[in-house]
Amino acid sequence: MRGEGADKDFNEDVVDAMRAAARAGENVAAIVARAYAVEPDLRDSKIWLMRYFRLSFGLAIHTVMRLEGAHCVDGGPISDDQLDEILLAKIREAMEHIPVD
Repeated sequence: MRGEGADKDFNEDVVDAMRAAARAGENVAAIVARAYAVEPDLRDSKIWLMRYFRLSFGLAIHTVMRLEGAHCVDGGPISDDQLDEILLAKIREAMEHIPVD
């Protein structure tokens, strides 16, 4: 199912999968893997992956830009542990304000 309005191009199943992974306490690499499992074409577009992180968790642009160079995204030098240090607390904080469907 696609979103509505400004989010009409987003696949809600990806958002749901990413949020489910966060609720389950998974790390950022696992959240990325869930997004890729639902929408494999995201592997070819870091920009869309970043947009999904913004939509799913309400993260700022400067925060999601840190996905660039992450090992789990494009094989870059930022390890999964480093990525968790950068993003995981912000994702968990966001999840406190997102109702469970």
